[in-house]
Amino acid sequence: MSKKIAVFCDFDGTITEKDNIIAIMKKFAPPEWEALKDDILTERISIREGVGKLFSLLPSSKKEEISTYAIENVKIREGFSDFVKFLKEQNIPLFIVSGGIDFFVYPILQAYGPFSGVFCNASDFSGEYINILWPNTCDEYCQNDCGCCKPSIIRGLKEDFYKVVIGDSVTDLQAAKQADLVIARELLLEKSKEYGLNHREFVDFYDVIMHMSKVRSGLDWMSQLTERWEELADVKDELAVRDWFMGTSGNLAIKVSDNPLQFLVTASGKDKRKRTSEDFLLVDGNGKPVNETHLKPSAETLLHVEIYNKTAAGCSLHVHTIDNNIISELYGDQGEITFTGQELIKAFDLWEEDAVLHVPIISNPAHIPTLAQEFSEHVKEDKGVVLIRNHGITVWGKNAFEAKKLLEASEFLFRYHLRLLEYKK
Repeated sequence: MSKKIAVFCDFDGTITEKDNIIAIMKKFAPPEWEALKDDILTERISIREGVGKLFSLLPSSKKEEISTYAIENVKIREGFSDFVKFLKEQNIPLFIVSGGIDFFVYPILQAYGPFSGVFCNASDFSGEYINILWPNTCDEYCQNDCGCCKPSIIRGLKEDFYKVVIGDSVTDLQAAKQADLVIARELLLEKSKEYGLNHREFVDFYDVIMHMSKVRSGLDWMSQLTERWEELADVKDELAVRDWFMGTSGNLAIKVSDNPLQFLVTASGKDKRKRTSEDFLLVDGNGKPVNETHLKPSAETLLHVEIYNKTAAGCSLHVHTIDNNIISELYGDQGEITFTGQELIKAFDLWEEDAVLHVPIISNPAHIPTLAQEFSEHVKEDKGVVLIRNHGITVWGKNAFEAKKLLEASEFLFRYHLRLLEYKK
C-alpha cells in the first residue's frame, strides 16, 4: 500500500480568490487597518495579535451586514469543487485550515463539504466591538502566536501521512515548513523558494489536481519499489541460509515496472548473507543504473535484461552451487540434461506421466554480451531454466515465489541425480 496522503488547504486567498478578511476590512474598517495588515504580512506582529486588532476595529452591531457581505461577495477559485471530488474519489482526507473566521468560513464551505476537518477562528459579537476567539492555538512546539495554528493542527494527526499544504500567504508558512509538498501561489510561493521547500505553483485548483495526481503516482511507484525490494531481499536471505552465494557469487533481479522497463538487481561484490540498504540498485531495460550511484550492477545483469525484454517474467535468480556446476560439466557436451519420472518436474507444470524436463546447458564465454546472446536463444517462455557450464543456473518465473520454486526444484533434481549416480557405481 502507498503511504497515505493528507491535504491541508488554506481558505482565504486560496479556496477563495480574494482574502475575505482583507475584503471585509476594505469595506468596513477605518484607515488604520492598513498598517496592521502590513505588520502581519511582514511578521512584525503575530497573526493572532494582528487579526485580533483588525476585528476590534469593527462594531458588533454590523454583524449581519458584515456576514452577508463576506458570503455574498466571495468568489471560489476555479476547480475547487472538482478538486474536492478528486480527493474523495482517491480517499484522500482534506482538512481546511484557515485563519478566517467562523461566521463566513462555515457558510461558504457548506456547499462543498463534508470535509475531514475544518479549523478556523471563532467570533464573539456580544461586546461593543468584534472579539475573535482562538480555539486552535499553538501547541508546545510553536511559539509563533499563530491564532489558528496550522502546524499544531498538522502535528495533531496521529497517523503518519504524506502531508500536502496548499496556500497563498505568509500565514501558511509555518504549516508549509512541516509539509512534504507545498502547492503555493503569491507570497507563500516566494517564501517556499526562499526557504528551499519542496513546492509547486498553482493558479487554480485544476493545477492542484494535476500536482496531486503526480504525487499519488509517485507514492504508488515508491511503494511498489519498496515492496519489490523487500520481496527480493527476503528471497536473498533465504538462499543465503542455504549457502548458495559463496564468495559473493550469484545475483537476483525483480521487475518493478514494464513501461519503462526497470528492475532491481543485486549490486556487484556484496556479501549476500548481510541485509543492507545497498543490496540492490534500480536499472533500466539496458541494465544501466536509473539513478546516479557508486554501486555496480552484477556482472550477469544482461541475462536478466534478456529475460525481461523477451518475456512477462517478474523475477529471475542466478546462483552458483557445487551441484549445478557438476551437472553442467557432466552433461555440457550434450547441451542439456533431462529429467523424467521425478515428482519435482511438476514445479515446471509438467504433469503428464511421461513428461520430460529439458534443462539446456550453454557455454561460458568470459564476454558477458556473448554469453547473454547465447542465453537469449533459450528464453522463450515466461518461466524457465538455463545452466551455464561451470558457472551457475539462471531461473525465471512470473514472480519471486515462482522463480524460487523453480530454483529449489532444479537444485533438488541436480542433487538427486548426482546421488543416484553414486549409488549406481
